[in-house]
Amino acid sequence: MSSKPFPACLRPAVHFLASTVFLLTACQSPQVIFEEETLKQTKVWEEAVSTQSQTEKATITWEQALASLQSNNIQLLKAQASIEDAHNAVKRVKHTLLPKLYLQSTSNTSISDLDQLSLDQFTFRLYGFLNISGLLKFQPRLFAAKLATIYTKITYQLREREQIIELYRIFLEAAETNAKREQLANAREFLEQNQETPLLSQLNLTKQENQLESAQISQANNLSKLIGDHSHFWLPSPETLPSLDYEIPEDLAQFATIQFGELETKLYALEIIRAQAEIKRIGFQRWPDFNLALSGPPLLQNSAGETKYWSAEDVRLNAWAFWNFDAQGLFRSQLKSKRRLHTIQLKEIQQTRAHSARKLVNLLEQMVKLQKQATLLAKELQSPELDPTIQDPLKKEEEQLKKQILEYTLLLLFFDNEFNQKLNLPD
Repeated sequence: MSSKPFPACLRPAVHFLASTVFLLTACQSPQVIFEEETLKQTKVWEEAVSTQSQTEKATITWEQALASLQSNNIQLLKAQASIEDAHNAVKRVKHTLLPKLYLQSTSNTSISDLDQLSLDQFTFRLYGFLNISGLLKFQPRLFAAKLATIYTKITYQLREREQIIELYRIFLEAAETNAKREQLANAREFLEQNQETPLLSQLNLTKQENQLESAQISQANNLSKLIGDHSHFWLPSPETLPSLDYEIPEDLAQFATIQFGELETKLYALEIIRAQAEIKRIGFQRWPDFNLALSGPPLLQNSAGETKYWSAEDVRLNAWAFWNFDAQGLFRSQLKSKRRLHTIQLKEIQQTRAHSARKLVNLLEQMVKLQKQATLLAKELQSPELDPTIQDPLKKEEEQLKKQILEYTLLLLFFDNEFNQKLNLPD
């Protein structure tokens, strides 16, 4: 077959391209690249400062904030990436059963003959290689990878609950801020109508207004970071919050068993299974391991215009077994240590579960007391015989009770089996 050199008109372009690639990859120092990237990031910073100095205020509802959080929150994005990595790890274990393919290209040409270089002077070889190592250990590796996938999904649910509850708290703080703003606005209107108001009262009101503005800025910054959206100065709309209320029955034990602890139980179950799997993995090391490999000449070879294909007669099957008799007792020592740690782990889980159960029951008992106290206080405030002199102190006490009940409610919500239903989230 006749040689087919590159067209003469293309040779200068080929030489220029090769020189350019060499210069870009070999001659540019890390310091130069670092300075260029720093310059780019400086421009990004300047644009960010300019943009944030011009952000406008905008109201955001609970549904909008929740949707943005689920799409842009960094913690949730990392947790989602961990789920995808776990799925890929399962695929990688399965892919070890697939053959590997390699393409090799070689050429042996004098530098003085580069202008006569052609495709016919290259030798192309396509290799296929199948190596199945550790047949007995394949299933434990696959089991561990699938177990890690379950763990990452539960971890995502925990992260999501943490972030959503934090979002709920910001909306509650906004409600309190709005109420204070209304009070201060009324006080400011009163001062403007009474010119003889002492200067100290005016200064005190100005101080409270500044503190309120600082609190609002802090809320907006925290909200933007949480939902991953800095396009506006967000003002939460507390009236769009879903209401949270627990009607606690008399049988606290049954209520706590049915309503709470599902995610925590799954985590403990995973920890136990992982420990048991590790014990089995160490035990498998005392078994003989089998390996299979298929090898042979190239599947396809093209040299000097001639093509050769592989032949089944040239394929070789290699099989071997490896047995570690553990003469030094290393596996036996590891197995004994893991079993001892697993026993301690089971006892730790048992004690932790008992402690968590006690805290949950105590929390429910406190909730019952606070709810009864709030009910009595509400009736007292509605009484026509209420002494006006104690009305304001009772209202303050009622507000404190509501805040405490809400805080307890959020603590319960984190462990609630019906978390999604409580906040109208999709399953």
